[in-house]
Amino acid sequence: MKLTTPVKLPKSDISISASSKIMTIGSCFSDHMGSKLVDARFDCLSNPYGTIFNPISISKLIDRSVSNTNFTTADIDHHNQRHFSYDLHSSFDSDQVDIILKKANHAVENVHETINNLDLLIITFGTSIGYHLLDSDALVANCHKVPNHNFERRFLDDELMFSSMCAAIDLLREQKPALDIIFTVSPVRHTKEGLIENNLSKSKLIVLSHRLAGVYARSSYFPSYEIMTDELRDYRFYAEDMIHPSSQAVDIIWNHFMNSFFDKSAVNKVDDLRKLVQAFNHRPFDLRSEGHIAFCKKQLIEINNLKEKYPEVNFDVFELHFARSI
Repeated sequence: MKLTTPVKLPKSDISISASSKIMTIGSCFSDHMGSKLVDARFDCLSNPYGTIFNPISISKLIDRSVSNTNFTTADIDHHNQRHFSYDLHSSFDSDQVDIILKKANHAVENVHETINNLDLLIITFGTSIGYHLLDSDALVANCHKVPNHNFERRFLDDELMFSSMCAAIDLLREQKPALDIIFTVSPVRHTKEGLIENNLSKSKLIVLSHRLAGVYARSSYFPSYEIMTDELRDYRFYAEDMIHPSSQAVDIIWNHFMNSFFDKSAVNKVDDLRKLVQAFNHRPFDLRSEGHIAFCKKQLIEINNLKEKYPEVNFDVFELHFARSI
C-alpha cells in the first residue's frame, strides 16, 4: 500500500562533488539546505544576506555582489531607533548605522570573493508578493516591522521577475561561465498572505523557475515545494506552527536533493562526516577508561585518513576533542 505520492525527480546534468564550492541565497529552503551542506563540511556559504523572499530583491543582491558595490548611508533607513536596509534581512539591523554598513559590506565582499571560485549557486524563491514603499514605490526585501500603512502589497510582474533574474544570472555567467545554478521554490506557505494568494504566488515562482532553467544551460529545477505539498502532505511532516517543514521533512527533502545531485564522492563525504560527528557526540560513562581511550585513538587515526581524503575540511575541533581524552 502506498501512503504517499512520490515526486518524480527531474534528470539533471548538475553534479555536486565532495570538493564543490557552493553558495545558497534566498528563502527558507536555502537556509535548510545550506545548513545541511555546512554540517556535512562542504565548502558552502549559506544565505549570506539572510532570508530574502522575492526574486527581484534576490537579483539586486546578486548584482551588488558581482559588481562589489558597497552599501552607503543612502541605503539605510530607520524606525523606532533601529537602523536597517530595506534590501537586507533584519539580522543586519542595529542601533548604529556604522555597524550595519560594516556587516553589510563585509557580506558583499565575502560574496564577491566567493563567486570568483564558485561551482554551484542554489537560488530559492519564497514569494512573488512584493511590498512597495508608498512614498517611492521602491520594492523592499524586508519590512523590518515598519507599520503596514507605509507599504502597498501587490503581486510582482512576471516579466519583471524574469528579466531581473536574467540580468543577474548574465552578470554571474560573465564572471563564471561554468557556474551551475539550481532553482527551487520554498515549501513554506505564506499563510499570512492568505492561502489563495499563497498558492497563486507559489505558482508564479514555479513558472519563473522553469523558465529560467529552460533558458540557461547548466541549470536545473529542484521540486522542494512539490515534495513538501504532495509527497509529504500529511501534517505530521510539519512543525508545530503547521506551516514550516518539520526536521524530519527537511531530512527527507535533503535526501531527495542528495539523490538528485550528489556524485559518489559527495555521498561518501556525507556518510564519513556523519560517522565522525556521531563519534564526536558520544558521551562515555568513564572518560579515563581504557575502552574510551582506545576509542579516541581510533578516531584520531580515522581523522588523519579523512584529512587526506577531504583536504578542504578543517578537522581541528574534532582532533582537539579526541586528543584531550588520551
